[in-house]
Formats: sequence, C-alpha cells, structure tokens
Amino acid sequence: PTAEIESHHLLFSFAASSKLRIKTADISNAYFQGEQLDRLLLMRPPKGGIPDPVYEDGETMILARVPIYGTQDAGRKFWKKFSFVIKDSGFRENKIAKAMYVIEVDGKVMGIMVTHVDDLCWAIFPGYEDRIQRVLDSFSVRKIEEGEFRFCGKEIKQLPDFSIVVTCKDTTETINPLCYSVDGRRQDDDATEAEIGQMRSVVGSLGWIARQCRPGLSYMVSKLQGVVSKAKIKDLKEANQAVGMAKEDSHIGITYK
Repeated sequence: PTAEIESHHLLFSFAASSKLRIKTADISNAYFQGEQLDRLLLMRPPKGGIPDPVYEDGETMILARVPIYGTQDAGRKFWKKFSFVIKDSGFRENKIAKAMYVIEVDGKVMGIMVTHVDDLCWAIFPGYEDRIQRVLDSFSVRKIEEGEFRFCGKEIKQLPDFSIVVTCKDTTETINPLCYSVDGRRQDDDATEAEIGQMRSVVGSLGWIARQCRPGLSYMVSKLQGVVSKAKIKDLKEANQAVGMAKEDSHIGITYK
C-alpha cells in the first residue's frame, strides 16, 4: 500500500499547524531489505558471466536469499517487514487511510508518518523522535532531508514560520501540449484516435497536478475528462489552453499554515 493524497495533506497540515519540522527519508535497495524468501529462487548469470571468479563460467547458478526486483513477491516481502518494523517502533496504522501511521498518546496525536513504497515522510513532536529513529536504524537509508525536498513528485518547502508550501512545478513544466494540425478541419469535426490518445495523456497529467496541489485546475480538468472520449477539434484547443494555464502558474501550489 501507498499513502493516499489525502494522507499527504493531513501530514502537511499537522506539521504546519503544530509547528513541527517535516522530514523525509529514502530507503536504499528496499527489496533487498525485505523478509527472507520462503521459496527456492535460482538465477542464471547473464551471458558472459559477472565480474566474480566464482561465476565467471556463466553456468554457476545463484541462490537468492532475499526478494529480487521484478519477482511477484518482491514488493510484498519488503512491505511485510517494513510494516512490522513501523508498528513495532510504536506507530499505529490508520484504519481508514492505509500507509499512514500515527503516534498516539492519551488520545493525542504526537506524530504522523506516511509511506510511499520505500519513501517516508513524517513530523513528530519532540520527545518521540526515538520511534522514527528505530525505523530508520532497521534499514539502510540513502538520505534524510528536511526544509526543502521532493516527495512523490511534489516539491515540499517548509518556511521559517513552519508553514509548508507544496508545488508541482517540475512535473507541470514537463507536460507537452497536444500536437495536431487543423488543416481545414472545422472546430466541431471529430479528433482522430491518435489525437484523442494524446488528449487522454495530457488530461491525466493535469488531473494528477490538480489533485496534488492545484485545485484551481479542477474545473477545467473535469470538463475535459467529460469530452475526451468523443473529442472535437475545439476540445484539443481547449486542452492546450489548460496546459498553457498550468505552466504559466507552475510555481503556484498549496500553502499549509
């Protein structure tokens, strides 16, 4: 499971209103740190072997002890260990919002953490940092960041007054407008299947940004979603206008105080 967007919003709001520093960490080679396999998994080295005398013949098989990326149980094995360590460190998983964990003391929330596969983001009151430290000490962590960082495709910036600004500037600026030619076609003429495919991709990207941090785009996204299956030339034009609007204000996002 991965935390829903609503869980992200709750975390940002909690951190800003409680005047807590928000932090993030990235677990390196996550699948290698999952539970040990309970089945036999043998792998043949690639042609030409690997740079190790033991396997240079290219025929010696390798026995996998931990999950390997690409196998069916890799993600599950990592998640089972990850979830166990988090709960064993004093966090409680939310019953409704999966992959969101809280530290609760006498009915008061003292910390919130959300997870996205191998990425963590949290805010915790002083005196309870040891619980997140237990989680971090259980895995090999690539880096821990605070103040300004990226999380799940969003730019997160916490200001000196603890308010948090969430934007999707980089993602917004990578959206390309639809490429189509009018060539004498009228505005009410049907778009081609290729053009509709482009439009679906663009509307999907705009929809993601609207849900993350640009609610002002929601009306335009909803309107385009309603016509995309039977799009006309005028709808393609409107989709490009929406892209232009999003890019023009790509620096705008949501501020939590």
